[in-house]
Amino acid sequence: MAFEAFDKKTHVMMARCRAQCLNQFYVFGSENNCFDDGECWMCWDSCSLVYKRYKAWAPLCNNKHLCFPGCQEACNFRRLHSNYTETTKNMDVHPMPPLKYSYRKADDAIHFDWSVSETKQIRGKPLVYVLLILDQLTSNWQQLTQTFYTNVTMRRGLLKLSSKLQLTAYSPNGQVGQIEQWCSDFDFHSENSRETLRDEGYLEDSARQRHQGDVSLELENHRSQWMPVLQALRHSTKHLGGIDAVLSWSRVSYDADIRYEVQWKRTEQALDITGQLTTYNNVGVVTLWPNSIYQVSVRAFVFGSLRPVAESKTLIVDTATHTSGSRPLIETCSGCISPQYIIGVGLSIATIFIISIFMAVRVIKRVCSQWLSSNTTPKTSTSVSSKSGKKQSLSNRHASVKKQLSALSARISQDSRSSTAKHDRLVEEEDPSTVFEKRSDNDCNI
Repeated sequence: MAFEAFDKKTHVMMARCRAQCLNQFYVFGSENNCFDDGECWMCWDSCSLVYKRYKAWAPLCNNKHLCFPGCQEACNFRRLHSNYTETTKNMDVHPMPPLKYSYRKADDAIHFDWSVSETKQIRGKPLVYVLLILDQLTSNWQQLTQTFYTNVTMRRGLLKLSSKLQLTAYSPNGQVGQIEQWCSDFDFHSENSRETLRDEGYLEDSARQRHQGDVSLELENHRSQWMPVLQALRHSTKHLGGIDAVLSWSRVSYDADIRYEVQWKRTEQALDITGQLTTYNNVGVVTLWPNSIYQVSVRAFVFGSLRPVAESKTLIVDTATHTSGSRPLIETCSGCISPQYIIGVGLSIATIFIISIFMAVRVIKRVCSQWLSSNTTPKTSTSVSSKSGKKQSLSNRHASVKKQLSALSARISQDSRSSTAKHDRLVEEEDPSTVFEKRSDNDCNI
């Protein structure tokens, strides 16, 4: 999980809203956590939405058909607490005990545990914890996580000697406790840092009496003796898209009642936020993300003790393989059709649609070509006929002219022959040559 710049107004009110979700939907001390309840998880997630992007999500708050009880609880808290207040009146803020930590050499990770001093105001009520980190080089607080667990695990490489950790506990009414510690105060390289978890000062008297003399149960011996067993991986029916891992482990022999804490974390993340399941049985179901690798371990506690009396080896769980069962959308709907059938029908419909379009295009092209040919053919025929008509009329005219000329020439020839005798004298008198000769003779005579 990447760091997130800490905005005091937004993140503080978001933590108070989530504390209200826990008080409304979560039974404190039960084996289930908030994420196992659909309404609690929806309320937890909605607190982030209504305080980060309220303008976008305000219309959803008014729609009860889409905004269920968990969503409505977050919306109501946002309406009543629109202005930022870190604490309300008559709220006592107490310093928290120092962070307890252990270095896990195999994972090169640091596991932190904490507790809060109980008061009448918060006794028996779940709290939300906000973990921040400050780097002196940037002087900006970064939020690591908000959680209702009392522990967190992160890679050692994320913590520098110049970094400071701040852990703040919030109830719906505001801040109830806070602790700040420099990372230079922790000995992360020590293999015996696990012993810092032992703090007899925080054991109750009844637990201390049972704890004395029986704590000789060696932790390392238990680590070498038992490991959680993965019984099954199946698609979750409660959390959409999740994978349920069914785990079991050996019971730890002890005089007092044993409480088991199942912890898991994603190994490929830069920051590993520990998930936790608390139970008194030796069987548990945890919901994980698909296609991820997790490290799962189990710790055993006696009542009132902060130090585990036994801890298992780490089990590696790969949710990308060996997942059984149907996917949630199919499994939770008994009357649904199989996805293979839906895909087949969809492909068939798509094929028929494409073929229909292709045939329609061909028919349209054919109709258009016929229409164009029908419109262009008469024009060409008329033009050809008109041209042929023009040629025929011209030839007829030429023929008639020839006939007229031939007839005229014939008449002229006939007339010339018939009138030659009658007009010889006239012709002779009118012949220019004879007239000239006569005139010339006369002239000479003169």
